[in-house]
Amino acid sequence: MDPFEHVKRISGTIQRCPKIVKSDYVDRSDLLGTERSSRIEAESADAASWIAKVVRERWPQALLCIDPYHVVAWANEALDRLRRTLWDDARETGAKVEAASVKGDRYVVCKNPENLTGGQNERLSAIGRLNRPLYRGYLLKETMRQVIREKGHEGVATLARWLAWARRCGLPPFTKLAKTIGRHREGIEAALCTKPANAGSEANNNGVRLLARLACGFHSPEALIALIKLKFSGVRVPLPFRYVCRARGPTDMSGDPKDTAQLKV
Repeated sequence: MDPFEHVKRISGTIQRCPKIVKSDYVDRSDLLGTERSSRIEAESADAASWIAKVVRERWPQALLCIDPYHVVAWANEALDRLRRTLWDDARETGAKVEAASVKGDRYVVCKNPENLTGGQNERLSAIGRLNRPLYRGYLLKETMRQVIREKGHEGVATLARWLAWARRCGLPPFTKLAKTIGRHREGIEAALCTKPANAGSEANNNGVRLLARLACGFHSPEALIALIKLKFSGVRVPLPFRYVCRARGPTDMSGDPKDTAQLKV
């Protein structure tokens, strides 16, 4: 099977690159064959039910691991739903100042704490004093990030404590999230213990989507496929009338110009 078949299905001028659907996933599993399929120990994916069905049918011996990125994304979505609910409640009661404040808190509570500026840290402290429900949701989100960072048995134990907290927190978006995570708990714990991840493939997917946007207007999919192969093959093509830097020894290419020689190619 041609791995670029889903790109070639586009007729005429390239307009978009369709998402891989269940049939594509099944076809790609067939490429592995019986022998290689029997050696698969774990499959990292999102929580789509059809993926779980394919894994059970094709690789029954493999552990289905829920990708940690999607679990943290669920926590971020629950936090944003909570913030919007608080914003709507403040508007309905006529508390315009509070509503404006909650609306502007989105980037403060969704941003990773290590990336907060000084002003944002001060605002986060104010949220802890003045808006306890939003701050409690923020702590739940950060605790889920801690679960993913710890991994292993420590991560599994922290996940159990997180579930107990989320179920009794009194925040509807997080109680709903606790039910979702409870349904997929086995896959999440498998991911914490085996430590597979989709980060590399997700990065490649984003790169392909960017190339697909650049390819709008191309008259054939072969041009897009050539761009994808060039992008991810690691081959560097020297272009005419371009200057490149050649390092003299183990120096940083972005360092002192005296440590590099410029060559015209």
